[in-house]
Amino acid sequence: MLVVDSANGPFEVKYSFYTLYLYEQEFGSDLIKDLYGNAMVASDDEGMSFDFSAINWTAVVKALWAGAKCANPKLPRFSEWADTGSDGIDLFDAAGRVINEVNKELFRFGVAAVS
Repeated sequence: MLVVDSANGPFEVKYSFYTLYLYEQEFGSDLIKDLYGNAMVASDDEGMSFDFSAINWTAVVKALWAGAKCANPKLPRFSEWADTGSDGIDLFDAAGRVINEVNKELFRFGVAAVS
């Protein structure tokens, strides 16, 4: 399980197939397509790497919320969380960690190389 720091304190993020459902219910689209759709992905013997300039940053934030909602069902809907509960999150750090965790938990890639 991933732990992310915020101005409101650390919170847990969990990715499972249920996370995919939560994301689709909240946003009407697919987490995997949104998160990886525009990213340049390279794969080799040591894992995967991503070109962060091609990442859909909004999808990263939504994927972060979906993982947090999976870990804590009492978390409010995305709009409320984004407005009040997401302060102080380092998005650049969180993006790599979210992608690594999705890879590890949903695709079983292990710890992916993120550049």
